[in-house]
Amino acid sequence: ACILIAIKIEGCNEGGHKPVTIHTLVHLSCGVFSVESIRATEEGILFTLQWKVNPPIASHVIYEFMQLFPAYESHYDDVCRNARTLIYELSRYFVDLSVCVARLAMDHKASTVALASIMNAVELIDNTSLPHAVRKSFLTNIFDATNIKEESRQIYEVCMILKESCPAIVIDGDTFYTQDGTKEDLGDSSHRKTSPACVSGRSFQG
Repeated sequence: ACILIAIKIEGCNEGGHKPVTIHTLVHLSCGVFSVESIRATEEGILFTLQWKVNPPIASHVIYEFMQLFPAYESHYDDVCRNARTLIYELSRYFVDLSVCVARLAMDHKASTVALASIMNAVELIDNTSLPHAVRKSFLTNIFDATNIKEESRQIYEVCMILKESCPAIVIDGDTFYTQDGTKEDLGDSSHRKTSPACVSGRSFQG
């Protein structure tokens, strides 16, 4: 039943392969399990989990939040495009670090971790790379869309946990360095496909 649930959520039928169905699993079990028993067990598992089998993760939420990045004037074009990409990559870096902090996964929503990651990323970028007006507009758009208060204690707490978990970050143009020596060159497409330990595999083009 667990295999069937996993197939329904993550399975794909590329390359002309036949889809794996409940009847396939019955056949593979050599008759030990019936269609009815697998369906009953599947239903029991789903009800026990309250159907929470494919919740959004923070990396996905960040991608959606980035759609709220404001349109910018032509003279900001290159500056803001670079800042937008840098915010996205830094945010994903924070999110990937959050996977190692159990209390973030247990006590906080994915959207809270995503927003805190973005706020930390924005804080790291100076006003030359990210003009104050654009910075303020971007965060305001997110707060308005989520109905979260900027002074939220929960957001502040997650921001601090992420900062404590993160090595010191130094930004140099399109590159950021961490204290442990990790270098992320955002101009290199090989680094834009996934961030360290990325769980989404998603890239963002500014």
